[in-house]
Amino acid sequence: MPVRRSRAKAWRAKQLFLIFSIILISAAVLAGAQMLAKAYFSGGTRLAWRLKNIRITGESKDAAYEVSKYIGFEEGDVMTSRDAANLEAMLLANLRFLESASVKRNLLNKDLIIKIKKRAPAAKIIDGGRIVFMDKKGILFTDGELQNTPSLLPVYITAKTKSDFLPQELVELIKELSAFDAIAFESAALDMQTGVWNIKFNDGSRAVLRGFETPAGKLKALAAVYEAATGKKLKKPYDIDLNYYNYGKVYLKPIV
Repeated sequence: MPVRRSRAKAWRAKQLFLIFSIILISAAVLAGAQMLAKAYFSGGTRLAWRLKNIRITGESKDAAYEVSKYIGFEEGDVMTSRDAANLEAMLLANLRFLESASVKRNLLNKDLIIKIKKRAPAAKIIDGGRIVFMDKKGILFTDGELQNTPSLLPVYITAKTKSDFLPQELVELIKELSAFDAIAFESAALDMQTGVWNIKFNDGSRAVLRGFETPAGKLKALAAVYEAATGKKLKKPYDIDLNYYNYGKVYLKPIV
């Protein structure tokens, strides 16, 4: 019995020593965390450190330069996590040519990494004298790098838009015009009040249509008429009138 009691006391002593050791280690970890918090936290709530490098990735130097105007931080400045989130929101609000922007901080090397992606243009819009571009969602934006892009169809809108978005039916029409490859178009002009759209072809032909609805069907009919006239070797350029498309009538005549 005395031997068993001695062993039990020794076991309890080991347990107490282990518990005491764990408490000491926990206290040391907590103290270290508090020291880190003082070193890295601003106001005790937002992680902050001094920037060593600022990197902008994902697009051209011109786009990176435009982004750099809004950063507001330099190498050596202290930046918080909230600052990074605010910068991301500011970039998207002020630079409409950006489809996305991600502002991340590398806590190991203290780099600020800004990754950007530009909007892909679906058409070039000439709107009341200003030149803007439209993406597939109908969002209008400016981008100096796209000014001389020959593959973009120029679309003239007679009534100046009052917002940075186009009506959905107009967006669908412009997308159809831009993607249409059966005929080489030179430009298109849309009247938002009357619903009339005029198209110029690269060969000098012209077409007039009415109504922004069902653009794919109207363009298909236009291509069929143009192909039929070409097959009959009618002298180009043509004047094609689809104003009465909804009544099943299309008029074509050579331009004298």
